[in-house]
This record gives sequence, C-alpha cells and structure tokens, in this order.
Amino acid sequence: MWCHGLNEPCPCGSGKKYKKCCRQ
Repeated sequence: MWCHGLNEPCPCGSGKKYKKCCRQ
C-alpha cells in the first residue's frame, strides 16, 4: 500500500484519512 501520511486524505476517494482508510 502507499500509506505515507496517516493524516493526509486517502487517494482511494473515500474522503477518509490514511490511518482510517488505507492503513493495513
């Protein structure tokens, strides 16, 4: 995954932040 900034908006389009959306 490309989770670099946990507080940056997630590029998956969910509008959530990385730590809530794309973090695995």
